Order: sequence, then structure tokens, then C-alpha cells
Amino acid sequence: MTWRLTLWASLAGVLLICGLALYLDGRADASRRLRAEVAAAQSAADRHALEAEGERDAAARIAAQQVPVRAAERIAAAAIPKALNAEDANAPLDPDRADRLRLADRQLCAAAPALEGCAAALHAP
Repeated sequence: MTWRLTLWASLAGVLLICGLALYLDGRADASRRLRAEVAAAQSAADRHALEAEGERDAAARIAAQQVPVRAAERIAAAAIPKALNAEDANAPLDPDRADRLRLADRQLCAAAPALEGCAAALHAP
């Protein structure tokens, strides 16, 4: 009878060990799947963060570019009516009018110094 009991106990032990091995293997598979999902989610979050940073940088560049454009628009908008309504609008240039035009040129070049001809306008008398 003892050899039967030993056989049944051994069989139960083997079944217990097999069941435990299957259980742990399933847990390991789930863990591997979860790690892959976490890695994918982290990658997506990193990508979204880079996209957001790029959008912020682009918005900052656009805003910085708009400053000289707006300044040039204001200067031109102020100079055009004065030039059109000036008493000497159709007369040859006198020194006062030439000074006003040089001042407007200098203001435009100060607002956007990279424009062509601005180096000469800034250093002109």
C-alpha cells in the first residue's frame, strides 16, 4: 500500500509542479505583453512631446517674424498718407521731404535690417 501512496503522492507532486509551471509561464507572457505595451505607449508619448515642442518652436518663430513685419506695416501706413497729402507731393524733392523719406527708410531698416539695401540706408547721412 505504501508504494501506491508514494506513486499517488509523486503523481500529485508532478501535477502540482506542472500546474505551477503553466501558471508562472502565463504570468511571464502577460508581463512580456505588458512591457511591450508600455514601451509602445512611452514611444507614442515621446513622439507627441516632440511634436508639441516643434509646434511651440514654430509658433515662436512665426511670432518673432511678425514683429518686424508689423513694425514695417505701421511705418508704411503712417508715411503713405503724409506723403500723399503733403503740399509738395508733386513738386521736386526738397531737403525736408528727402529727410522724411530717409527717416522712413531708416525706420524700416531698423525694423528689418536683413532687407536688401538696409546697410546703405542705415549708414547714409
